Amino acid sequence: MEESGDNESSLMLIKEWVATQSFPDEVLTDLHLLNFLRGCKFDQLKTRDKLTHYLQLRSSKSEFFHDRDPCGESLREAISRGIMISSTIENFEIVIVRWKYCDIKKVSLINASKLGFMLFDVFMNESPTCMINGHTVIIDCENLPLGYALQLSPRFIRELKHVVFKAYPTRIKAIHVVNCFPGVGTMFNIFKPILPVKIVSRIHFYKASSISELRAHIPPSVLPKDYGGEGETLDTLRDVTRSMFEERRSWFLKELSDARRQRKSPPQQFEW
Repeated sequence: MEESGDNESSLMLIKEWVATQSFPDEVLTDLHLLNFLRGCKFDQLKTRDKLTHYLQLRSSKSEFFHDRDPCGESLREAISRGIMISSTIENFEIVIVRWKYCDIKKVSLINASKLGFMLFDVFMNESPTCMINGHTVIIDCENLPLGYALQLSPRFIRELKHVVFKAYPTRIKAIHVVNCFPGVGTMFNIFKPILPVKIVSRIHFYKASSISELRAHIPPSVLPKDYGGEGETLDTLRDVTRSMFEERRSWFLKELSDARRQRKSPPQQFEW
């Protein structure tokens, strides 16, 4: 991705605008703002719109942004099971969603989704390449509990769409759905209408017997061993990701405190 314009002047302009808003500026580092700018192709109006939605959602009653303590009771189970893990090697960033060993009674779809946003917040706050290289997502459907379909309420889908496409400057390179079975297509069809056409075109499906085809899309040195690559195992990446969340616990608690302070002034309400 080529960056156009004067990055420093673009960053200065957005910082000046932020200073005029009632946002908790403690969470807006220069890198965080720069990643928003990059994700919006340095369009000032688009960046302001994204930031407004992002920060007002953080201080709203959205379930995706409540109780983000990685060591708290509601998230500890999901993190220890390794539902949401990441790997960054050679400037190639992968997010892996895996449902194996997931207990629907212990991990809600809300909390699984919440972990994804927490992980992305870490990228936005710390990675200078996340909006340049983009992300590759692997969704592993092995042992996916079909009972999660019952949690796909219209409100959940609307709010998820709002958060993903209105509040975050996402840059998804590809989505690889592995270990597919017939029910996966049904669940995908629920989400397909809310996905941009360009995202739909980047989604690829693999049965368990064809998972080796991932090597054609992801460098073998990065691809986990469990998928036929030469990278770390999924269990190792689970442990690394769990440590990453735990080491940043104070940061997540601080941002939660910032958001609560901002709630003293009622945030703008959005129509989902």
